[in-house]
Amino acid sequence: MLGLGGAYASGQSTARDSQARILWAVVNSDATFARRSKGIAAVVHVAPGQYRVLASSDVRNCAYQVTGGDDGLGVPPRTYGDSAQGFFDARSAFVEMYDAAGTRIDSDFYLTIFCGDLTGL
Repeated sequence: MLGLGGAYASGQSTARDSQARILWAVVNSDATFARRSKGIAAVVHVAPGQYRVLASSDVRNCAYQVTGGDDGLGVPPRTYGDSAQGFFDARSAFVEMYDAAGTRIDSDFYLTIFCGDLTGL
């Protein structure tokens, strides 16, 4: 049982576990979804290399992680990204994507939003 608490490993649920959420999206460079989890509602292309990903509920006080990638089976591009809580909307995450020279560019990306108490997972 490496890393798993007894209640989680045995399939027993706790109140803390029911509050934890992991939302994710695979977004194409043109601001369309390749894939997404339940709870991810929309994506908006704001400017070159800038995107807003909207969830169906409040994602403030969550952690955001973005990785450049390819939405299919191709070779991933040499891109990287930054993510943060969205501006003016409690339901959004803001993403910026960059090329190797640090220039903002439109790029496919993977976004994960971690919410709630995930310490028991």
